[in-house]
Amino acid sequence: MIRLVCALLGSAVPAVIGIAGISGQKAVPPEKDLAVVVKTVRKGIKALGLQEKDLRPDHDFLAADAFRLGRIDAWLDRPLSVVEDSYRTFGAWLRKERSLTGDLVRAFADLDDSRMKSPVPTSPEGNLEDAILAFRPTRAGDLKAVPTNARPYLARLLRAVHKAVELREHAFRALEETQWVQLRKFGSQFNTGMPPNLQVQYLKNYHSRIDVRKVFQAALQVAVVLDGLPDFLKVVGKVKDRPSFHLVWETPAGRIEFGGWGRNTYKKDALLTVDFGGDDVYENSAGGTLYTPRKTSICIDLAGDDTYETTVGLAQGSGMYGVGMLVDCRGDDSYQSKNVSQGAGHVGVGVLWDWDGKDRYDARSVSQGAGFQGIGLLRDDNGKDRYRVGIKGQGFGTTLGLGILLDRKGNDTYSAGGLVEDAGRNPGHYLSLAQGYGQGNRSGNLAHASSGGIGVLADIEGADTYVSDVFGQGCAYYYAVGILLDGSGDDTYEVHDYGQGAGFHMAVGVHMDLAGDDRYAGKGHALGHALDRSVGCFIEFSGNDTYESGESESQGAAVKPKAVAFFADLRGRDTYKNGTPGYVRIPDESYAGQWPRAFFMDLAGKDRYAPYKGTFIRQSGYHGKAGNNRTWKTNTYGWGTDR
Repeated sequence: MIRLVCALLGSAVPAVIGIAGISGQKAVPPEKDLAVVVKTVRKGIKALGLQEKDLRPDHDFLAADAFRLGRIDAWLDRPLSVVEDSYRTFGAWLRKERSLTGDLVRAFADLDDSRMKSPVPTSPEGNLEDAILAFRPTRAGDLKAVPTNARPYLARLLRAVHKAVELREHAFRALEETQWVQLRKFGSQFNTGMPPNLQVQYLKNYHSRIDVRKVFQAALQVAVVLDGLPDFLKVVGKVKDRPSFHLVWETPAGRIEFGGWGRNTYKKDALLTVDFGGDDVYENSAGGTLYTPRKTSICIDLAGDDTYETTVGLAQGSGMYGVGMLVDCRGDDSYQSKNVSQGAGHVGVGVLWDWDGKDRYDARSVSQGAGFQGIGLLRDDNGKDRYRVGIKGQGFGTTLGLGILLDRKGNDTYSAGGLVEDAGRNPGHYLSLAQGYGQGNRSGNLAHASSGGIGVLADIEGADTYVSDVFGQGCAYYYAVGILLDGSGDDTYEVHDYGQGAGFHMAVGVHMDLAGDDRYAGKGHALGHALDRSVGCFIEFSGNDTYESGESESQGAAVKPKAVAFFADLRGRDTYKNGTPGYVRIPDESYAGQWPRAFFMDLAGKDRYAPYKGTFIRQSGYHGKAGNNRTWKTNTYGWGTDR
């Protein structure tokens, strides 16, 4: 698998962003910085009288289910490996190549799907008329209005879609009609309200019958041709007379339609839509598969300030039981949908790719880069964008799924929450489960539990604002992985409770920011926080940063049995307000001998500490030991150093 990825990406992948390229400091590759963090942690392990093997969370009392990703067990077995391996693997999302094919190949590898061994296909050839006839149209359209120089690319695109339809049909051919009825009935409810026992029943009944590998291959067929869009735009740009037209062919696989340079409104779902320009309105699924006969839908808009709006969801690059892709090349666009939308893969592959413009993304849940038993990717290449989701999105991965939100450039705003109140813990606040969040299906009845997936939010460049309420920003729950990566810019991070590199109940949460003068704020349980046999990892590479925690158990803190927390700030003059750097909670009697471990490191700069001095501090045994140029221990297995 590694050889395949390297061969496919090859020289198209430039070096990962280095600290020097962002901040003007002497170049220090992130890999070297992380090696220093690992070396420092090992000093802390020795100072605590431990060995590296003592960090293992001991999660073996729960047997691996059929849906466990190998990466999760590997990281739980060797928690210190998370520091370097998480960047080595997922730091690739901070690279700047443009290939959608490369992004999908990388996503398949990140999902640790060793079955994905097929080579990337070549772009097919043929004439446009024959390509349309291959779909057996029931009503003919007139090709005269389509610019002659645009036809070769459209033919290649249709050939690729035809092959994708065949592969997707093959992937689901083992299902009987009665099972399809159940899938249609319960599929969209899986992430939006299905009880845990039914979720596991759903997985057991259908997972082994679906060849998701074939769906991945189908997605690559189309992605290879979509990567040729820049050349197609150059060709289309040479058209002198830009006619307004709307051509439609009805086929058994779905509608094929081409729109000209006028303002078009699309109301019906389609197998393939290509619009050449104009401020268009999409009231259909716009690259959503649920209502297409062959569960394949591709939508391409070349230019214009477009409006994508649906009242039913499952739209705008939603690959439910197939391949759904939406590509918008130019314009200030507005995307509004409900559930499982805007780059969501549900037993399939869903992609929303926006090239440029000041865009607005609004969705209810399981959207904006969300994956279940597949890949969901929202990719925005440029512009000052706003992302808003109610719950479960902006890089959300659940069972056997990988969800990615990738923003390459611009000063962006991310917000998540406001839909489901966290009444039991935080009245008046709401669950976010977003911004690089992985989740499994935890249950007191292990027969009703299933391991989770991987959620990634990667922002390469820009001064960004991240707002999450409860659970978010590089956070994971129950045999899952959540990762937030930010390349450069003076960023602001706000989370009310639980986040910013936090793992809960046998999970791994990672938050990394490479450069910028950043500000972190929240109530608590954040900034490298681990709970109950999990790993929480927070790394700040460069900048004069401010950390403010409203309560304790933040800034490198671990609680409950065998949890392991890492916090590291490598450069800058930093300010720590409140929080408990390098804190571990004393185990309850029922957890006798099962201590958590925590490691806090600030490795350069003259820093300021203002520890929290509330009631909790007095009762817990943490007395604000942290300070500039100090090394300290807390409650037997908490260790911190500032140098």
